[in-house]
Amino acid sequence: MKVIILFLINIQLIYGSSSYKVDYRTLDKFYVYNFLLSTFGPHNKDILKKNILSRPEVFAGGCLPYKVSIYRKENSEEVENDEDRCINHPDEIGDPSFAPITSIRQSLVESACIELLGNKESITYFEKKIGFKLKQPPSIENLNKVVDIFFYKRSVANRYQTTFMNIDKISWKTILLTLCKSPEWQLL
Repeated sequence: MKVIILFLINIQLIYGSSSYKVDYRTLDKFYVYNFLLSTFGPHNKDILKKNILSRPEVFAGGCLPYKVSIYRKENSEEVENDEDRCINHPDEIGDPSFAPITSIRQSLVESACIELLGNKESITYFEKKIGFKLKQPPSIENLNKVVDIFFYKRSVANRYQTTFMNIDKISWKTILLTLCKSPEWQLL
């Protein structure tokens, strides 16, 4: 009997959650790609191509074939502006400009963020961007610098500042991962 009740509750939750949808305008694959590239460094192109650019059906933003040029280099073809090419198929040209934030989109962003933050070169690049080493203990001033990268001109609310500062075991990597995988910075 308990199993049946739990099953019915799960069905109700699934159908209830799918019937309510809020449509926000979101950043397309090019903006997400370029933002993460400028935040964590140009050496991460392959990670971001795999997780972001190769999924236009999830992130929207069609390909831009007229910005791509192919040239010969040492008996092979090289692609200039590789980020703009139709990665999967020319059908991407007609992809919509905006896509909703879905669990698939968020899992791809999270995968990209985990890979980016697992790379020491990315951390070094980010440290240069914010102007301090992440080995320092968190301070409100430094926390606001990090938040400003993802949420321009916003600071952390006072109630959260004290929470962050009171947690001794929280690392900058955890804070960065939380901010990076947050869907809010992807909204227009």
